[in-house]
Amino acid sequence: MSSHRRTTMVSHVLGCLLILSVAVAYSQENPHDKDNSDLEVPYDKLKLLLRSGEILLIDVREPEELVAIGRIDGSINIPLGDVADAFSLPDADFLNNYGVDKPSRDSNDIVFYCRTGRRSLIAVKTARRKGYSKARHYPGGIVEWLEKEMTS
Repeated sequence: MSSHRRTTMVSHVLGCLLILSVAVAYSQENPHDKDNSDLEVPYDKLKLLLRSGEILLIDVREPEELVAIGRIDGSINIPLGDVADAFSLPDADFLNNYGVDKPSRDSNDIVFYCRTGRRSLIAVKTARRKGYSKARHYPGGIVEWLEKEMTS
């Protein structure tokens, strides 16, 4: 095999590997491409959970977004960048930082939300990696919440 042909073949293989690695990375960073129905709490179910008081609703937006757009009553704020650390805190520190008891790992009451569902899906997957296997998210986010609340 000639040196030029070997170089061309290696370049082609490396190009294919690069394309494959980009595709894999994109699918991991683009969570809406997968079926996530077991992770989701629809609007009507969220309303029921809020009425029952059996929910820890966590807004993962940045604090300035809460001021600008508003929040769902009864929610606490843990920005997305803090979720992994927050769920690693000792119980007393979680309570001190967020004003609520830290949920147990088997809690079915943890629901994350954000503006439109993208960050909350990342947050729920982060919580699940930390052992909170029943954590879920509200995919409609504050945008859908405000739309539905204005029409009801």
